Amino acid sequence: MRLVYAILNGAISDVLRKLFEKNFASYQVELSSDEWTVLNVLWHGEGATQMQLCNAILKDKPTMSKLLASMERKELVSRRNSIADHRKKYVYLTQKSRNMREKCSFIANKTLKQALRGLNVEELLTAQDVFRTILNNSKT
Repeated sequence: MRLVYAILNGAISDVLRKLFEKNFASYQVELSSDEWTVLNVLWHGEGATQMQLCNAILKDKPTMSKLLASMERKELVSRRNSIADHRKKYVYLTQKSRNMREKCSFIANKTLKQALRGLNVEELLTAQDVFRTILNNSKT
């Protein structure tokens, strides 16, 4: 049960976040795990709204707004107001972040392989189902 509580309290995500950030730093890439996650979403579909990003990476609006402001200062993203609704902002990659994709993807894949070493596909699918159920149960 201790491991279950550790998982639910974020111990696993903290360890993975630190591993991601350590591996990015070892390649001289100044990127937090949250920044990587936002970029990864945008690399698969640029022009997402801030709300879509919140939903994709499970962050609240104030946290996402601060994260995107920091990423703008680093010239990783730009935010543009919607022409139809000025309250809605769309987030786009910059050339700098587009150029980082290949290197960051390599580092992220290396990190995942490191973290998931020793697990087979069946175990990973079971874990995915368990985490999905926990997330769904927590929404109610």
